[in-house]
Amino acid sequence: MYSSTKNGGRPPKKYENAERENEMQTLAILTNGGDTCALNASIKSIRDSAYRIGYKKIYGIRRGYQGLIDKTIDDITHREIDVRIGGSCLGSLRVSPTDPCTKEEKKETEESHKINKKRCRKMAQCLKKYKVDVLVVIGGDGTLQATKMFQDWVQENRADKSLRPFEIMRFLKTIDNDIRTFTNFEGVEVSLCPGFPSAVKKVISCVEDLRVTARTAERAFSVETMGRDAGWLAASTTYGGAEILLVREHLKYYERFLNEGRAANEKMSDEEISDKVMCDLVNQIASFYQKNRNVLIGVAEGFEPVVNIEAIKKFAETIRDLYGTRKKVGVTELVTIIVSPVLEFYFWCLSHLCEYGYKSIDVKGTIKKIHELKEELKKTFKTEKDLQEAVESLVDDYFRIVLEKHQDEKQQNHIKSIIVKYVIKVIFASDHPLKNWDIAEKLRESFGLNTEGEEDSGGNDKTNPPSDTVSDSGVPPDRANEPNVNADKSEGRSPTTLRPYKFEIRPHRTDYTPRSGPPSSYDYKLATVLGEKIGEMLLKKEYGSVPALDKIVDYKDLTIDRVKCVRIDEIKTLNFDSDDYFDSEIHLDVSHRIKRFFRTITSGPDNLEDAIHEYNKEKKR
Repeated sequence: MYSSTKNGGRPPKKYENAERENEMQTLAILTNGGDTCALNASIKSIRDSAYRIGYKKIYGIRRGYQGLIDKTIDDITHREIDVRIGGSCLGSLRVSPTDPCTKEEKKETEESHKINKKRCRKMAQCLKKYKVDVLVVIGGDGTLQATKMFQDWVQENRADKSLRPFEIMRFLKTIDNDIRTFTNFEGVEVSLCPGFPSAVKKVISCVEDLRVTARTAERAFSVETMGRDAGWLAASTTYGGAEILLVREHLKYYERFLNEGRAANEKMSDEEISDKVMCDLVNQIASFYQKNRNVLIGVAEGFEPVVNIEAIKKFAETIRDLYGTRKKVGVTELVTIIVSPVLEFYFWCLSHLCEYGYKSIDVKGTIKKIHELKEELKKTFKTEKDLQEAVESLVDDYFRIVLEKHQDEKQQNHIKSIIVKYVIKVIFASDHPLKNWDIAEKLRESFGLNTEGEEDSGGNDKTNPPSDTVSDSGVPPDRANEPNVNADKSEGRSPTTLRPYKFEIRPHRTDYTPRSGPPSSYDYKLATVLGEKIGEMLLKKEYGSVPALDKIVDYKDLTIDRVKCVRIDEIKTLNFDSDDYFDSEIHLDVSHRIKRFFRTITSGPDNLEDAIHEYNKEKKR
């Protein structure tokens, strides 16, 4: 690989006071699991720091743990390693010294994985062949847990003379940022591992680019990111400009504030909590789309609303069966299935009813009346035909002013059929997750309706506006469906010009984009200073710890002095579920503190070459 430094990417000279007689002479490095942009920077920094303190031979194990099984190991002591290239120059597979437990084993041991002794012995024998004293494993949460079990097996078999004793050190990497590192930011605990800053920067870029298409096509888009269990990466979309966030942790977050102070028998169920999340989602989408004619939603792949509609359950189960548990897809389609009926009806009202005498329609009373009759209608009308006739009767009563605006009977029937279709679809949908959504209140706000029977603020009675008048937006009633090309986008178009197409949220899946390409400047420097700390830890024989930042700082303040050692036994997962992470008023958004966190970890030169040059210059001082 091509060099990124003046010394050809090779390790620097050893320190004059290095412990050359150290009994530990050989070190091996492997990268396991999913790749990140900062792996090569991590490998090079660990290799260089180990060489400085006296390790004479440094090996690179190809393809992660699989390389120990296949005995594919290279000498990288003097190899050129280009930190400008993402991924791992050693390769990285999802091979583990453990195997998943069966259902029966999980019940007995309460463990998800078990050690594969035969595989572990092969790995240990390979390390013996190359006389490895210290194995450095670079990996994420899954690799971290598997390596812990491998280390326990090594300790149990230290007396085995057919094996050679060796130590294991771990070095963190992740794009999910779900590993707890006990790092502080403005008094709140966060996490930060190499790989995440680059992923955040790439996700932000995706959101900014997608905004152009959303504005042009007047669409609602979701930006799906990885994050089965933790929503950190999805949360970064809000710093890129996404108005709404949906993460797996939202359900627990809502549960805390909805059930706070309630007696045990009054607490809301999971389904009711999920309904509340989805109702807030619909309100937010309606609000932002009506104002800007586009909306972006950041969605973590692990977000799973609780639904009780059999068809939606089958859809979710089918998606899971197709892709398995490692990769979750279809969350946008699932959300769209749930919210689109309500949004379709909402935007239809905005584009039609407001043009045809909406000031005289008691929308709130209409919807309220339909809700009151809902259960009675269900009991009384058993067939679909009966239900259709009942709804048509309601439409005749409550939307007659709209119908009367059309003298043509054929046009009246057409408008009536549309209203009937949406009323049935939304109001009478069996066990619809959004059944409690107060669409009437939302419509009242949008239409600027006064209370029932009151006149508008100007004192003029708007009950019967002339049918041939031009609307406030300048669009004649017969052209209400045509977009107003002269509308001021900065102020948002008038609701009268909204186009009543089938509402959907189109998914933009970032997939592997956040882990592809070169690292960001911050990520490069983070991986490098953490790798330097490995050298100090090797000298002190702190094998049971990992290097991590004690505090999130700007790029210019990112030095080895900011790095601490964290005991591996203390490291757990850190999900995006703290109340400090969410906006206290707009729950489907992150707090300003978290946005400042994303701003900090994306600081630094835009050009990676400048960052490399600056860092090398600092090292020479």
